[in-house]
Amino acid sequence: MPQTLFSHFDPRTERRGLKRPVVATVLGCLALAAAAPVAPMARADAPAYIWIEAEKPDRAPKFAADQRAPDDPGYRFTAWGDTSIVSGELLSINFSAEEAPKRIPAGGAVFGYDFRVAEPGRYEVWKRVGFEWIRAAFDWRIDQQEWRTATAEQPTEDVQLLQAWNELAWLKLGEVELGAGPHTIEIRHRPQTKRDPKTGQEQPERTLFYSDCMVLSRGRFRPNGRHKPDADYRTEDDRRAAETVYKVGVSDSPAERCATPLSGLWEIARWDENAVSPETRLAPPEALPDFGQLWWYGIAAPGDRNALRPDLAYSHRYIYRTRLEVPAEAAGRSVILEFQNFNMIAAVFVNGRRCGWSKAHSTEWSCDVTAAVRPGAINELAVVFKDVYYAIDERERPLGCRYYWNLPHDWLHNQGVSMKFDMPVAWDTRTGILEPVSVIVAGAVYTSDVFAKPSLRRRELSLEITVNNPTGAPRDVTIDNQIVPWSRDAAGELRVEKRFASKTVTVAAGAAETIELVEPWADARLWWPDDPQLYDVVTTLSVGGKPVDVRRTRFGFREWEW
Repeated sequence: MPQTLFSHFDPRTERRGLKRPVVATVLGCLALAAAAPVAPMARADAPAYIWIEAEKPDRAPKFAADQRAPDDPGYRFTAWGDTSIVSGELLSINFSAEEAPKRIPAGGAVFGYDFRVAEPGRYEVWKRVGFEWIRAAFDWRIDQQEWRTATAEQPTEDVQLLQAWNELAWLKLGEVELGAGPHTIEIRHRPQTKRDPKTGQEQPERTLFYSDCMVLSRGRFRPNGRHKPDADYRTEDDRRAAETVYKVGVSDSPAERCATPLSGLWEIARWDENAVSPETRLAPPEALPDFGQLWWYGIAAPGDRNALRPDLAYSHRYIYRTRLEVPAEAAGRSVILEFQNFNMIAAVFVNGRRCGWSKAHSTEWSCDVTAAVRPGAINELAVVFKDVYYAIDERERPLGCRYYWNLPHDWLHNQGVSMKFDMPVAWDTRTGILEPVSVIVAGAVYTSDVFAKPSLRRRELSLEITVNNPTGAPRDVTIDNQIVPWSRDAAGELRVEKRFASKTVTVAAGAAETIELVEPWADARLWWPDDPQLYDVVTTLSVGGKPVDVRRTRFGFREWEW
């Protein structure tokens, strides 16, 4: 009897949240149900911190008056674009190259903020700023100590967009020792200059700057957008994602496969990096970070991460995770994670162990996770993605592809950027789990691929078959193939139209073996648009005379030459 899989939610009902049950049918599987609740995962305790809003200075500077607008103070407290990512308002300063030296005092314009420290110690100092790479340099100091300069070239973390070319991101300014009691942090803005490449002379430069807030953290500060370190930032969907467990099905027939779709809520977290070397740019991570140090949100799968979570759209390395309840009956069988479409680089980890990775994006990919799965237990599945920004092979700038990470998505099609791609990403800037992903429980030895190659000219069918043996011992595997119509006949039967001769191969332990079988077939029905005849190759593997795996592969019989 077919069993019914109930997933928590339907990704078509909402962008981020999934509310209506989705029903999928899995043939011949033991009782399946998805999204059984478990306790939410606890996050790490927040360190002691001081949060300061940039638009609330205790002392503000006096800029020179603008004759055209005498009431203009030289700065504004405002917000624009996607204000949902702002903690309050923005402190904004914007002077042209001509205005800046006239309006900014020669000694600098200083904003002062008073704060009190309850717990003495070493504090990290961070500021949430805008205008990646073009923001004006500024100085900062605490308690009249020496000024330190933050330049536009310093990379930020946790980039989010107010609107195109207007970013907000966290910049680490430095670290300081602070005693208990009152303190003052000052931010100074000075007229900026740049060297004219033709004359060699210093010329006034435009002053562009805006800031959302600052934080002083006693311990490692983990940026999380507008949220304070101890904020309960999670929505109902975020919490449901943390509670979701998918129950993996197992066929009650030892040879039949069982597919469990993982469509529903997953968790997602940024895992940004600022140092991208040429050697690691297109490579997978060797290990996972401490998940307790990441901020987790909910996301529907499948779907484009950029559309589903625009707040995370400029996180270019990130992690999807969920949990799988694998029954004890899966022991002795193979477990495969099957993607239909992802973009751009994916690495699969199960219970912290890397099982495989691929950069052959925008197509199907199967990853064998057998060795890492624990039958009879809850298993953690994590997929690390790198998006299309990692396809930029930048050799002239020290930061490499990192330099482009604030670039609006539609600018990736610009010739000056796309000419640097060394991956075939073309127009597709989507990322994440783009089409359904499933867990397949197959035989101990299984067929990982069947490539049907029909030839009308030679009146033959060739099958290129790959057999995987994830067990710890070599296996003598007998391969049988039957060709049946994809659709049943008028009597509701599937008749076998062709059988291939049996073939036995020895597959080494933990290895794969690919063979090619060719047989004549003179009377195959041809595929054509007004008569789209399709066939299934039913590939059965047997070990010791007993079937252990059955795979069905659809194909049409047609051949083009040019």
